[in-house]
Amino acid sequence: MRVHVQQQHAWRTAQGFSALRTDDVRVHVQRQHAWRTAQGFSALRTDDLRVHVQQQHAWRTAQGFSALRADDVRVHVQRQHAWRTAHGFSALRTDDVRVHVQQQHAWRTAQGFSALRTDDVRVHVQRQHAWRTAQGFSALRTDDVRVHVQRQHAWRTAQGFSALRTDDVRVHVQQQHAWRTAQGFSALRTDDVRVHVQRQHAWRTAQGFSALRTDDLRVHVQRQHAWRTAQGFSALRTNDVRVHVQRQHAWRTAQGFSELRTDDLRVHVQQQHAWRTVQGFSALRTDDLRVHVQRQQAWRTAQGFSALRTDDVRVHVQQQHAWRQGFSALRTDDVRVHVQRQHAWRTAQGFSALRTDDVRVHVQR
Repeated sequence: MRVHVQQQHAWRTAQGFSALRTDDVRVHVQRQHAWRTAQGFSALRTDDLRVHVQQQHAWRTAQGFSALRADDVRVHVQRQHAWRTAHGFSALRTDDVRVHVQQQHAWRTAQGFSALRTDDVRVHVQRQHAWRTAQGFSALRTDDVRVHVQRQHAWRTAQGFSALRTDDVRVHVQQQHAWRTAQGFSALRTDDVRVHVQRQHAWRTAQGFSALRTDDLRVHVQRQHAWRTAQGFSALRTNDVRVHVQRQHAWRTAQGFSELRTDDLRVHVQQQHAWRTVQGFSALRTDDLRVHVQRQQAWRTAQGFSALRTDDVRVHVQQQHAWRQGFSALRTDDVRVHVQRQHAWRTAQGFSALRTDDVRVHVQR
């Protein structure tokens, strides 16, 4: 066990107040327990705990207020448990948890307000469970979870307002489950989930307004389930889902108006189901769906009007069904849709224009 503590307190006033506070705390703990009995039972347990804390507080005022606050927190925990019995059962469990937190708060005003806020949070969790019995059953389970959060808030005004906001969120989850029995049954299941979110908000005005907004969302899901029996039955199932969304909004005016808007949406779905029996029956099913949407809108005027609009839509659908056992069958479906548009024109009394349309449809069976 280790403990580390530091503190610093300092301030001063003759009505021009100043202050400083600094804290530093560290804790590290390690443990190991091992034992064994005459009946053949044995066990080992290991624990590792670490804590790290930092703080800083500083501010000053003589009516020109300033402030700074910084926080740093870290926690790391590790555990391992292993044991075995005289009857042939054995097991291992491992846990790993990490937490990371950061904060920063800073602002200043003498009626020319400024501010900054930064947040950073990370969480990572890992687990592994494995065991086996004397009867031949064995299993493994693995879990991995990660969370990432970031934030930034910044703005300033002395009546010339500016602002920035940034958000970043990420989540990633992985799981794996595998097991097998003495009777010949075996199975595997794998899951993978990812989420990604981003945001940006920025604008500025001193009556010359500007703005930017950006959004980014991604979702990715993957799954696989596979198993087989001692009687010869086997199966595989796979799922794949993806979602992608993007947005951008930007415009500016000081009476010379401009605008840009961009949208991007994608959807991807895949599925596969396959199995076979010992009696000779087999089957396959495949599904594939894709959606693609794009948009762009842009124009500008200070009485010299310009404009652009672009649309893009795609749809793709596929299906396949096949199986056989004496009887055979095959079914295939294919559907495609493709749409494109373009609108463009410009005038400052020298008019120009362009319009393009493109439509395609494809069907197969």
